[in-house]
Amino acid sequence: MANNLKTSIVSRNAELDALAPLANTGYIRIYDGTQAATPETAIGVQVLLAELRFNATAFGAAAGGVITANAVTADTSANATG
Repeated sequence: MANNLKTSIVSRNAELDALAPLANTGYIRIYDGTQAATPETAIGVQVLLAELRFNATAFGAAAGGVITANAVTADTSANATG
């Protein structure tokens, strides 16, 4: 059996459209140091460098199996350098 999963564009669009609202007013946080092994790994000694905020409507509708972010608010006072 092949190990390369393929999904239809329709199913990818549906999945992305369902996930997109969860990012509304969320953040992209950028840290220094080594990337954690998993998303569940707690932040350790990494230093927060910047925090970019998503707007109330972070993403438009998915098209062609791709979703594009709307404008992201800049971090006008970066937390640290690195």
